[in-house]
Amino acid sequence: MAIFRHFESLRSARDAAGVEHPPQARKWSLDRVVDELKRVYASGVDTTASALLTAGRQDLVVAIYTYVRSIVRARRMAKIPPPRRRWSEAERWDEERVIAEIIACHANGESIAASKAPSKLLCAGQRYFKTWRNAVESAGFDYDEILLLRRPYAKQEICELLRKLARDRPSIQLAELYDHRSYSAMIRLYGSLPRAVRAAGLGDWPVPRYKKWSRRRVIAELRARAAAGIRRSDATLQEAATLYFGSMRAARAAARVPQLRGVWSKERVVTELRALGERFPDRNLAVACERLFGGVVAARRAAGVAAPPPKWSAERVIEVLRTRARGGELSVEEPLLSACLRQFGTLAAARRAAGVDEIVAAWPKTVLLEVVRGLAPNWIRGAVATRCVRLFGSAGDARLAAGVPERGF
Repeated sequence: MAIFRHFESLRSARDAAGVEHPPQARKWSLDRVVDELKRVYASGVDTTASALLTAGRQDLVVAIYTYVRSIVRARRMAKIPPPRRRWSEAERWDEERVIAEIIACHANGESIAASKAPSKLLCAGQRYFKTWRNAVESAGFDYDEILLLRRPYAKQEICELLRKLARDRPSIQLAELYDHRSYSAMIRLYGSLPRAVRAAGLGDWPVPRYKKWSRRRVIAELRARAAAGIRRSDATLQEAATLYFGSMRAARAAARVPQLRGVWSKERVVTELRALGERFPDRNLAVACERLFGGVVAARRAAGVAAPPPKWSAERVIEVLRTRARGGELSVEEPLLSACLRQFGTLAAARRAAGVDEIVAAWPKTVLLEVVRGLAPNWIRGAVATRCVRLFGSAGDARLAAGVPERGF
Protein backbone atom coordinates (compact mmCIF):
# COMPACT_ATOMS: atom_id res chain seq x y z
CA MET A 1 0.00 0.00 0.00
CA ALA A 2 2.97 2.34 0.62
CA ILE A 3 3.93 2.11 -3.07
CA PHE A 4 0.52 3.31 -4.21
CA ARG A 5 0.56 6.04 -1.57
CA HIS A 6 3.81 7.56 -2.87
CA PHE A 7 3.75 6.54 -6.57
CA GLU A 8 1.08 6.36 -9.20
CA SER A 9 1.71 2.71 -10.01
CA LEU A 10 4.06 -0.20 -9.36
CA ARG A 11 5.70 0.47 -12.72
CA SER A 12 6.57 4.09 -11.79
CA ALA A 13 7.96 2.85 -8.46
CA ARG A 14 10.27 0.42 -10.28
CA ASP A 15 11.39 3.25 -12.61
CA ALA A 16 12.21 5.47 -9.65
CA ALA A 17 14.20 2.66 -8.01
CA GLY A 18 16.05 1.78 -11.23
CA VAL A 19 14.75 -1.82 -11.15
CA GLU A 20 14.05 -3.68 -14.38
CA HIS A 21 10.48 -4.60 -15.03
CA PRO A 22 9.68 -8.36 -14.98
CA PRO A 23 8.84 -9.88 -18.35
CA GLN A 24 5.14 -9.73 -19.07
CA ALA A 25 3.21 -12.90 -19.83
CA ARG A 26 2.70 -13.13 -23.54
CA LYS A 27 -0.83 -13.17 -24.89
CA TRP A 28 -0.59 -15.87 -27.52
CA SER A 29 -2.87 -16.39 -30.49
CA LEU A 30 -2.72 -18.50 -33.62
CA ASP A 31 -1.35 -15.62 -35.73
CA ARG A 32 1.24 -14.74 -33.13
CA VAL A 33 2.44 -18.35 -32.92
CA VAL A 34 3.01 -18.41 -36.70
CA ASP A 35 4.77 -15.01 -36.69
CA GLU A 36 7.01 -15.96 -33.76
CA LEU A 37 7.95 -19.26 -35.41
CA LYS A 38 8.93 -17.39 -38.57
CA ARG A 39 11.08 -14.99 -36.53
CA VAL A 40 12.82 -17.83 -34.69
CA TYR A 41 13.51 -19.64 -37.97
CA ALA A 42 14.96 -16.44 -39.47
CA SER A 43 17.33 -16.16 -36.50
CA GLY A 44 18.86 -19.54 -37.37
CA VAL A 45 17.24 -21.79 -34.73
CA ASP A 46 15.95 -25.18 -35.89
CA THR A 47 12.19 -25.47 -35.71
CA THR A 48 12.06 -28.79 -33.85
CA ALA A 49 10.63 -29.11 -30.36
CA SER A 50 13.95 -30.21 -28.87
CA ALA A 51 15.85 -27.32 -30.55
CA LEU A 52 13.30 -24.75 -29.38
CA LEU A 53 13.46 -26.07 -25.81
CA THR A 54 17.26 -25.97 -25.91
CA ALA A 55 17.06 -22.35 -27.08
CA GLY A 56 14.89 -21.50 -24.07
CA ARG A 57 11.62 -21.11 -26.00
CA GLN A 58 9.41 -23.29 -23.82
CA ASP A 59 6.67 -20.68 -24.11
CA LEU A 60 6.63 -21.00 -27.89
CA VAL A 61 6.55 -24.80 -27.76
CA VAL A 62 3.62 -24.75 -25.31
CA ALA A 63 1.81 -22.19 -27.47
CA ILE A 64 2.35 -24.33 -30.61
CA TYR A 65 0.84 -27.42 -29.00
CA THR A 66 -1.96 -25.36 -27.43
CA TYR A 67 -3.09 -23.44 -30.53
CA VAL A 68 -1.87 -25.58 -33.45
CA ARG A 69 -1.64 -29.05 -31.81
CA SER A 70 1.32 -30.06 -34.00
CA ILE A 71 4.71 -28.53 -34.66
CA VAL A 72 4.66 -30.00 -38.18
CA ARG A 73 1.38 -28.20 -38.89
CA ALA A 74 2.79 -24.99 -37.40
CA ARG A 75 5.78 -25.15 -39.76
CA ARG A 76 3.43 -25.73 -42.67
CA MET A 77 1.31 -22.70 -41.72
CA ALA A 78 4.46 -20.57 -41.39
CA LYS A 79 5.75 -21.91 -44.76
CA ILE A 80 8.97 -23.11 -43.14
CA PRO A 81 10.73 -26.13 -44.71
CA PRO A 82 11.13 -29.20 -42.48
CA PRO A 83 14.52 -29.48 -40.75
CA ARG A 84 17.11 -31.69 -42.35
CA ARG A 85 17.89 -35.02 -40.77
CA ARG A 86 21.30 -35.37 -39.28
CA TRP A 87 22.77 -38.73 -40.13
CA SER A 88 25.20 -40.21 -37.65
CA GLU A 89 28.62 -41.27 -38.78
CA ALA A 90 28.68 -44.87 -39.99
CA GLU A 91 30.24 -47.33 -37.54
CA ARG A 92 33.22 -49.36 -38.71
CA TRP A 93 32.77 -53.13 -38.53
CA ASP A 94 34.99 -56.05 -39.40
CA GLU A 95 35.08 -59.78 -38.70
CA GLU A 96 37.03 -59.39 -35.47
CA ARG A 97 34.61 -56.85 -34.06
CA VAL A 98 31.60 -59.02 -34.95
CA ILE A 99 33.09 -61.98 -33.09
CA ALA A 100 34.04 -59.80 -30.10
CA GLU A 101 30.53 -58.30 -29.90
CA ILE A 102 28.90 -61.77 -30.02
CA ILE A 103 31.16 -63.00 -27.20
CA ALA A 104 30.44 -59.84 -25.16
CA CYS A 105 26.67 -60.21 -25.59
CA HIS A 106 26.80 -63.82 -24.42
CA ALA A 107 29.03 -62.93 -21.45
CA ASN A 108 26.54 -60.24 -20.36
CA GLY A 109 23.70 -62.78 -20.33
CA GLU A 110 22.06 -61.43 -23.49
CA SER A 111 20.62 -63.76 -26.11
CA ILE A 112 22.58 -64.09 -29.35
CA ALA A 113 19.71 -65.70 -31.26
CA ALA A 114 18.91 -63.99 -34.55
CA SER A 115 15.57 -62.67 -33.25
CA LYS A 116 17.14 -61.18 -30.09
CA ALA A 117 20.57 -59.95 -31.21
CA PRO A 118 21.08 -56.18 -31.80
CA SER A 119 20.14 -55.21 -35.33
CA LYS A 120 23.53 -53.59 -36.08
CA LEU A 121 25.38 -56.69 -34.93
CA LEU A 122 23.05 -58.96 -36.88
CA CYS A 123 23.52 -56.98 -40.11
CA ALA A 124 27.31 -56.88 -39.66
CA GLY A 125 27.42 -60.62 -38.99
CA GLN A 126 25.44 -61.37 -42.12
CA ARG A 127 27.61 -58.99 -44.17
CA TYR A 128 30.99 -60.46 -43.15
CA PHE A 129 30.01 -64.11 -42.58
CA LYS A 130 27.20 -64.49 -45.18
CA THR A 131 24.82 -65.93 -42.54
CA TRP A 132 24.23 -65.36 -38.84
CA ARG A 133 24.83 -69.06 -38.17
CA ASN A 134 28.36 -68.75 -39.58
CA ALA A 135 29.00 -65.69 -37.41
CA VAL A 136 27.81 -67.42 -34.22
CA GLU A 137 29.80 -70.59 -34.94
CA SER A 138 32.90 -68.52 -35.77
CA ALA A 139 32.61 -67.04 -32.27
CA GLY A 140 32.79 -70.58 -30.82
CA PHE A 141 29.09 -71.24 -30.03
CA ASP A 142 26.81 -74.07 -31.08
CA TYR A 143 24.11 -72.42 -33.18
CA ASP A 144 21.53 -75.15 -32.50
CA GLU A 145 21.84 -74.65 -28.75
CA ILE A 146 21.16 -70.91 -28.86
CA LEU A 147 18.19 -71.17 -31.23
CA LEU A 148 14.90 -69.85 -29.81
CA LEU A 149 12.92 -71.86 -32.38
CA ARG A 150 13.45 -75.61 -32.27
CA ARG A 151 13.16 -78.07 -35.11
CA PRO A 152 9.66 -79.48 -35.83
CA TYR A 153 8.35 -82.09 -33.40
CA ALA A 154 8.04 -85.72 -34.40
CA LYS A 155 5.17 -88.00 -33.34
CA GLN A 156 7.36 -89.94 -30.91
CA GLU A 157 8.46 -86.69 -29.23
CA ILE A 158 4.83 -85.59 -28.82
CA CYS A 159 3.87 -88.92 -27.19
CA GLU A 160 6.84 -88.78 -24.79
CA LEU A 161 6.04 -85.16 -23.94
CA LEU A 162 2.38 -86.01 -23.14
CA ARG A 163 3.37 -89.01 -20.98
CA LYS A 164 5.83 -86.86 -19.00
CA LEU A 165 3.20 -84.14 -18.63
CA ALA A 166 0.70 -86.73 -17.32
CA ARG A 167 3.23 -87.88 -14.70
CA ASP A 168 4.13 -84.35 -13.60
CA ARG A 169 0.60 -82.88 -13.68
CA PRO A 170 -2.00 -85.63 -13.23
CA SER A 171 -4.84 -83.17 -12.51
CA ILE A 172 -4.39 -81.02 -15.62
CA GLN A 173 -7.52 -80.30 -17.68
CA LEU A 174 -7.84 -80.69 -21.44
CA ALA A 175 -8.40 -76.95 -21.92
CA GLU A 176 -4.95 -76.20 -20.43
CA LEU A 177 -3.26 -78.15 -23.24
CA TYR A 178 -4.44 -75.52 -25.74
CA ASP A 179 -1.92 -73.12 -24.19
CA HIS A 180 0.97 -75.59 -24.32
CA ARG A 181 3.92 -74.72 -26.54
CA SER A 182 3.52 -77.97 -28.54
CA TYR A 183 -0.21 -77.48 -29.23
CA SER A 184 0.30 -76.57 -32.90
CA ALA A 185 2.53 -79.64 -33.38
CA MET A 186 -0.15 -81.91 -31.87
CA ILE A 187 -2.73 -80.51 -34.27
CA ARG A 188 -0.35 -80.82 -37.23
CA LEU A 189 0.58 -84.44 -36.48
CA TYR A 190 -2.68 -85.85 -35.06
CA GLY A 191 -5.43 -83.45 -36.10
CA SER A 192 -6.78 -82.84 -32.55
CA LEU A 193 -5.70 -82.98 -28.91
CA PRO A 194 -7.83 -86.05 -27.98
CA ARG A 195 -6.23 -88.05 -30.81
CA ALA A 196 -2.76 -87.06 -29.60
CA VAL A 197 -3.66 -88.13 -26.06
CA ARG A 198 -5.00 -91.50 -27.29
CA ALA A 199 -1.86 -92.01 -29.38
CA ALA A 200 0.21 -91.53 -26.21
CA GLY A 201 -1.75 -94.33 -24.53
CA LEU A 202 -3.30 -92.14 -21.84
CA GLY A 203 -6.78 -93.15 -20.67
CA ASP A 204 -8.50 -90.87 -18.12
CA TRP A 205 -6.01 -88.05 -18.56
CA PRO A 206 -6.47 -85.08 -18.85
CA VAL A 207 -9.28 -84.54 -16.34
CA PRO A 208 -12.51 -83.43 -18.11
CA ARG A 209 -13.53 -79.88 -17.29
CA TYR A 210 -17.22 -80.70 -16.90
CA LYS A 211 -18.38 -83.84 -15.11
CA LYS A 212 -21.53 -85.59 -16.27
CA TRP A 213 -24.53 -85.16 -14.01
CA SER A 214 -26.83 -87.96 -12.87
CA ARG A 215 -29.55 -88.40 -10.26
CA ARG A 216 -27.02 -89.95 -7.90
CA ARG A 217 -24.55 -87.08 -8.34
CA VAL A 218 -27.23 -84.42 -7.80
CA ILE A 219 -28.25 -86.07 -4.51
CA ALA A 220 -24.61 -86.44 -3.40
CA GLU A 221 -23.88 -82.79 -4.24
CA LEU A 222 -26.94 -81.55 -2.32
CA ARG A 223 -26.03 -83.62 0.73
CA ALA A 224 -22.41 -82.43 0.64
CA ARG A 225 -23.53 -78.79 0.44
CA ALA A 226 -25.98 -79.26 3.31
CA ALA A 227 -23.27 -80.87 5.47
CA ALA A 228 -20.92 -77.96 4.71
CA GLY A 229 -23.60 -75.39 5.55
CA ILE A 230 -23.81 -74.04 1.99
CA ARG A 231 -27.35 -72.83 1.44
CA ARG A 232 -27.03 -71.44 -2.09
CA SER A 233 -26.84 -73.60 -5.24
CA ASP A 234 -25.08 -72.63 -8.43
CA ALA A 235 -26.70 -72.51 -11.87
CA THR A 236 -25.20 -75.86 -12.98
CA LEU A 237 -26.64 -77.72 -10.00
CA GLN A 238 -29.97 -75.94 -10.44
CA GLU A 239 -30.19 -77.05 -14.09
CA ALA A 240 -29.23 -80.65 -13.21
CA ALA A 241 -31.83 -80.80 -10.41
CA THR A 242 -34.52 -79.46 -12.75
CA LEU A 243 -33.50 -81.95 -15.48
CA TYR A 244 -33.54 -85.09 -13.30
CA PHE A 245 -36.14 -84.21 -10.63
CA GLY A 246 -38.33 -81.52 -12.19
CA SER A 247 -37.37 -78.82 -9.64
CA MET A 248 -34.84 -78.05 -6.95
CA ARG A 249 -37.50 -78.58 -4.30
CA ALA A 250 -38.14 -82.15 -5.53
CA ALA A 251 -34.38 -82.82 -5.68
CA ARG A 252 -33.93 -81.65 -2.09
CA ALA A 253 -36.80 -83.82 -1.02
CA ALA A 254 -35.19 -86.84 -2.74
CA ALA A 255 -31.84 -86.04 -1.06
CA ARG A 256 -33.61 -85.58 2.31
CA VAL A 257 -31.99 -82.21 2.97
CA PRO A 258 -33.80 -79.12 4.35
CA GLN A 259 -35.57 -76.87 1.88
CA LEU A 260 -34.04 -73.42 1.54
CA ARG A 261 -37.32 -71.52 1.27
CA GLY A 262 -40.98 -72.26 1.75
CA VAL A 263 -43.62 -71.85 -0.93
CA TRP A 264 -44.09 -68.24 -2.00
CA SER A 265 -47.46 -66.65 -1.38
CA LYS A 266 -48.78 -63.14 -1.93
CA GLU A 267 -48.69 -62.43 1.79
CA ARG A 268 -45.05 -63.54 2.02
CA VAL A 269 -44.05 -61.49 -1.06
CA VAL A 270 -45.68 -58.39 0.44
CA THR A 271 -43.89 -58.96 3.76
CA GLU A 272 -40.51 -59.40 2.06
CA LEU A 273 -40.96 -56.26 -0.05
CA ARG A 274 -41.93 -54.16 2.96
CA ALA A 275 -38.86 -55.44 4.83
CA LEU A 276 -36.62 -54.52 1.87
CA GLY A 277 -37.98 -50.99 1.51
CA GLU A 278 -36.26 -49.24 -1.39
CA ARG A 279 -33.64 -51.97 -1.86
CA PHE A 280 -33.83 -54.20 -4.93
CA PRO A 281 -35.20 -57.75 -4.50
CA ASP A 282 -33.06 -60.81 -5.18
CA ARG A 283 -33.72 -63.24 -8.02
CA ASN A 284 -36.06 -65.57 -6.08
CA LEU A 285 -38.22 -62.73 -4.81
CA ALA A 286 -38.31 -61.10 -8.25
CA VAL A 287 -39.49 -64.38 -9.81
CA ALA A 288 -42.21 -64.68 -7.14
CA CYS A 289 -43.31 -61.09 -7.84
CA GLU A 290 -43.52 -61.89 -11.55
CA ARG A 291 -45.52 -65.07 -10.98
CA LEU A 292 -47.97 -63.78 -8.36
CA PHE A 293 -48.38 -60.08 -9.28
CA GLY A 294 -47.19 -59.82 -12.89
CA GLY A 295 -44.02 -57.91 -12.07
CA VAL A 296 -41.96 -56.26 -9.35
CA VAL A 297 -43.60 -52.85 -9.88
CA ALA A 298 -47.10 -54.28 -9.40
CA ALA A 299 -45.96 -56.21 -6.33
CA ARG A 300 -44.46 -53.04 -4.81
CA ARG A 301 -47.69 -51.20 -5.51
CA ALA A 302 -49.67 -53.94 -3.72
CA ALA A 303 -47.26 -53.81 -0.77
CA GLY A 304 -47.45 -50.01 -0.60
CA VAL A 305 -43.71 -49.67 -1.16
CA ALA A 306 -42.36 -46.86 -3.34
CA ALA A 307 -40.17 -47.86 -6.26
CA PRO A 308 -36.49 -47.09 -5.68
CA PRO A 309 -35.13 -44.11 -7.64
CA PRO A 310 -32.80 -44.92 -10.52
CA LYS A 311 -29.22 -45.13 -9.35
CA TRP A 312 -27.85 -42.88 -12.08
CA SER A 313 -30.16 -40.71 -14.14
CA ALA A 314 -28.99 -38.23 -16.76
CA GLU A 315 -29.79 -35.35 -14.40
CA ARG A 316 -27.75 -36.86 -11.59
CA VAL A 317 -24.80 -37.50 -13.91
CA ILE A 318 -24.85 -33.86 -15.03
CA GLU A 319 -25.13 -32.59 -11.46
CA VAL A 320 -22.21 -34.73 -10.22
CA LEU A 321 -20.00 -33.68 -13.17
CA ARG A 322 -20.79 -30.02 -12.52
CA THR A 323 -20.14 -30.33 -8.78
CA ARG A 324 -16.78 -32.00 -9.39
CA ALA A 325 -15.78 -29.48 -12.03
CA ARG A 326 -16.57 -26.56 -9.69
CA GLY A 327 -14.28 -28.15 -7.11
CA GLY A 328 -11.47 -28.69 -9.60
CA GLU A 329 -12.03 -32.45 -9.99
CA LEU A 330 -11.99 -33.63 -13.62
CA SER A 331 -11.21 -37.35 -13.23
CA VAL A 332 -14.16 -39.72 -13.67
CA GLU A 333 -14.12 -43.16 -12.07
CA GLU A 334 -16.63 -45.97 -11.68
CA PRO A 335 -19.60 -46.05 -11.27
CA LEU A 336 -19.90 -42.50 -12.65
CA LEU A 337 -17.99 -43.46 -15.80
CA SER A 338 -20.40 -46.30 -16.63
CA ALA A 339 -23.33 -43.97 -15.98
CA CYS A 340 -21.86 -41.39 -18.41
CA LEU A 341 -21.48 -44.02 -21.10
CA ARG A 342 -24.96 -45.44 -20.47
CA GLN A 343 -26.77 -42.10 -20.43
CA PHE A 344 -24.80 -40.13 -23.07
CA GLY A 345 -22.84 -42.66 -25.11
CA THR A 346 -19.40 -41.14 -24.48
CA LEU A 347 -17.66 -39.31 -21.66
CA ALA A 348 -17.09 -36.28 -23.92
CA ALA A 349 -20.83 -36.02 -24.63
CA ALA A 350 -21.57 -36.16 -20.90
CA ARG A 351 -19.03 -33.38 -20.25
CA ARG A 352 -20.60 -31.25 -22.98
CA ALA A 353 -24.08 -31.78 -21.55
CA ALA A 354 -22.83 -30.75 -18.11
CA GLY A 355 -21.01 -27.69 -19.49
CA VAL A 356 -17.73 -28.68 -17.84
CA ASP A 357 -15.64 -26.57 -20.26
CA GLU A 358 -17.65 -23.46 -19.37
CA ILE A 359 -17.09 -24.17 -15.67
CA VAL A 360 -13.36 -24.65 -16.23
CA ALA A 361 -13.24 -21.37 -18.18
CA ALA A 362 -14.47 -19.58 -15.02
CA TRP A 363 -12.01 -21.19 -12.57
CA PRO A 364 -10.16 -18.76 -10.29
CA LYS A 365 -6.39 -18.94 -10.01
CA THR A 366 -6.48 -20.90 -6.74
CA VAL A 367 -8.51 -23.75 -8.22
CA LEU A 368 -6.48 -23.75 -11.45
CA LEU A 369 -3.19 -23.97 -9.58
CA GLU A 370 -4.45 -26.94 -7.54
CA VAL A 371 -5.46 -28.72 -10.75
CA VAL A 372 -2.07 -27.98 -12.35
CA ARG A 373 -0.32 -29.48 -9.31
CA GLY A 374 -2.46 -32.60 -9.68
CA LEU A 375 -1.60 -32.79 -13.40
CA ALA A 376 2.14 -32.37 -12.74
CA PRO A 377 3.23 -35.66 -14.44
CA ASN A 378 0.71 -35.32 -17.29
CA TRP A 379 0.08 -33.04 -20.24
CA ILE A 380 -2.19 -30.03 -19.84
CA ARG A 381 -4.80 -30.04 -22.59
CA GLY A 382 -8.23 -28.78 -23.57
CA ALA A 383 -10.12 -26.26 -21.47
CA VAL A 384 -7.51 -26.42 -18.68
CA ALA A 385 -4.75 -25.37 -21.11
CA THR A 386 -6.94 -22.54 -22.44
CA ARG A 387 -7.54 -21.31 -18.89
CA CYS A 388 -3.79 -21.48 -18.16
CA VAL A 389 -3.06 -19.36 -21.22
CA ARG A 390 -5.71 -16.82 -20.26
CA LEU A 391 -4.54 -16.42 -16.65
CA PHE A 392 -0.77 -17.02 -16.92
CA GLY A 393 0.12 -16.63 -20.61
CA SER A 394 0.99 -20.32 -21.15
CA ALA A 395 0.71 -23.73 -19.54
CA GLY A 396 4.43 -23.62 -18.74
CA ASP A 397 4.03 -20.37 -16.80
CA ALA A 398 1.08 -21.91 -14.96
CA ARG A 399 3.29 -24.85 -13.96
CA LEU A 400 5.94 -22.46 -12.69
CA ALA A 401 3.33 -20.54 -10.68
CA ALA A 402 2.10 -23.83 -9.23
CA GLY A 403 5.64 -24.81 -8.24
CA VAL A 404 5.88 -27.92 -10.41
CA PRO A 405 8.63 -28.59 -12.99
CA GLU A 406 7.90 -27.95 -16.66
CA ARG A 407 7.34 -31.14 -18.63
CA GLY A 408 9.54 -31.64 -21.70
CA PHE A 409 8.27 -32.57 -25.15
